Amino acid sequence: MNNQQLIDKILNEIPEPIYHQGDQAYFAEADYYGASRIIAEKLGLIEPPFSQAGWRHGWMHFPIKYVRQLTVWGKESTHYLMSQPAHVKFLAENNIKSTAVGIPFIYADYIDQSLRVPNTLLVMPPHTLPYIPSIGNEEIYVKEIQSIRDEFDAVVFCIHHSCIQNGVWPELLKKYNFPMIIGASASQTNSLIRLQRIFSSFEFVTSNTIGSHLPYAAYCGAKVSIYGKFSDFSNYNIEKDPYAKANPELMAFNIKHTAEPYVRQLVPFLFCDHPKTAQQYINWAQTELGLQYKKRPDEIAELLSWNDQNFQIRKAKEKSNYVKNKEKSLLLESLSSMFQLVTHYKNNFAVYGAGDIGTSLINLLSTNNFKPLCIYDKRYETLNNNYNISIYPPENIEKDDIKLILIASFSHQEEIKEYITSLRKDLVIWPTY
Repeated sequence: MNNQQLIDKILNEIPEPIYHQGDQAYFAEADYYGASRIIAEKLGLIEPPFSQAGWRHGWMHFPIKYVRQLTVWGKESTHYLMSQPAHVKFLAENNIKSTAVGIPFIYADYIDQSLRVPNTLLVMPPHTLPYIPSIGNEEIYVKEIQSIRDEFDAVVFCIHHSCIQNGVWPELLKKYNFPMIIGASASQTNSLIRLQRIFSSFEFVTSNTIGSHLPYAAYCGAKVSIYGKFSDFSNYNIEKDPYAKANPELMAFNIKHTAEPYVRQLVPFLFCDHPKTAQQYINWAQTELGLQYKKRPDEIAELLSWNDQNFQIRKAKEKSNYVKNKEKSLLLESLSSMFQLVTHYKNNFAVYGAGDIGTSLINLLSTNNFKPLCIYDKRYETLNNNYNISIYPPENIEKDDIKLILIASFSHQEEIKEYITSLRKDLVIWPTY
């Protein structure tokens, strides 16, 4: 098996990321990275109920000084699920309810040692954020990994979701011909599952910065190291970071405690002259992630208020009203944009679809003194023409003199858009979203 075949074999065993499709307004902290879905799955639930408590993600390697380190954006009146009793004690001193349950990562049961391929290296570089497009030292680190690349049978970079979007790492890794896999994102509903599968697949995992990936990988049995020129948070340009703006003292404190001297004092055993000299630190990771405080799924459900029927009913009503109002708002915005387009192309537009939605759309246009040049529909030969408007087969779009098409379909909207675009790329299509 050659190098590429080995890499393909490893990556094919890792599930593709699945992203949350619902509205972010009702995507709570307990839902991040798919944590609530893991608990729901263990309890035989199809969908996670609404969660009232916060559940802190991420390894707390900083000293605890500020409440916001533990509550992040949450309301301080909320009950929090924390990884360690020390965090619970700190919050109690600030009159905030919390319970030690371990970190969400330990609730995913997808570690599979049979996947681990000897003499393979996973590289976890510092990641950017949507508002922090790059760090500036990316290529230095890639060159350091390049210098030891031939000593492994396979080397793969794990890149954060934001880094893929920002485009820095993909271009750089392409330049040096390194394969990559996308890592975690809070909006991925299978993030924790994927991470455990990823960290189960490589013998060695290395990084040049501090972060949750270190105990996560160690927890899964990988041999973890900090190697190369160290990168701390001081390299980040946080001017556009809303959290940093809201918490300047906290950010300064956190940056100070990501510096190499502090990290070397905190985890001296992780620093290696070469990733191949790294060891397993499973017990360390279990302690750091709070394994000894892990609760049963039904206990987590209780803490998250899944069994509080009054809370669940109230949140369901809130969400229903929110969705209805949003749909109404989107409909009004969409109709407004349609009339703007039709006004602009009033002598040069057509409707695609002569069904019930098409009829309603044409009637709406008619009451506002607009009339399409024609209608396109696959059933053009069998339709009764009650509109006094010509009905043509969709393929006529390619040759007809029109500028705008209004799609009168909900269920096949994307399919129709793709078809129209395949015929002509110059047409304006509504809906525009």
